[in-house]
Amino acid sequence: MLSLLAAIAFQSTTLPEKAAVEFSGIPGVTGQNIAVESHSVTITLTKQYADVSSLTLIKNNGPAGNAGITVSMGVVGTEMPSDPGLTGTWANVPIAFNHPKRADQLSGIPPYEGFGKMQNLGTYALRLHYRLPIGHSGLGHKQFLAAYDLTSLVPIGTLMVTYTYGPGVVFHEPEAGPNIGWQIGQRGAFVKLAPYDGKTALSYCAFYNAGFGG
Repeated sequence: MLSLLAAIAFQSTTLPEKAAVEFSGIPGVTGQNIAVESHSVTITLTKQYADVSSLTLIKNNGPAGNAGITVSMGVVGTEMPSDPGLTGTWANVPIAFNHPKRADQLSGIPPYEGFGKMQNLGTYALRLHYRLPIGHSGLGHKQFLAAYDLTSLVPIGTLMVTYTYGPGVVFHEPEAGPNIGWQIGQRGAFVKLAPYDGKTALSYCAFYNAGFGG
């Protein structure tokens, strides 16, 4: 689901010049009578990786059943994505993800798929963690880049996105986009949208590292 949208999203999203980056984004959660109450994600930036941790709160407004979970990867200006080491839990129960051989028709990248059990009128926490190589952009690929797709097929009550980094990583305040009200400071960039309509597409954070070394 996400990779279908991501392939479209990055075509219409302005990334820094000569962008080459791997990314994922808001997971797809499907099922009858499901509402996404919130999604929060923290992308921790280093000179080598973007560590991604997210929490999605789901409300089941109907009878017991299963929720389908889809986590897709996308690429811009680079090869097929590397193994992200994806792990996740649904209501604190580990998710057994499948990585089917079939590929999305637009992105050509197989999604990760799993499911979570739901009780009547229950509320559930979906937690995900994975790591992707840091991307690059700009002349000579000297600018470092991370991206996260904010496309969602369903509205979300509250969306919170944080790009953060530790001391010695970033030379000066980063650039974040698109223009959706980012708060940018010495430790990163943050945005909160409530309610969120799911239509912002690909977000990014670009920076020069503190030592200008590779």
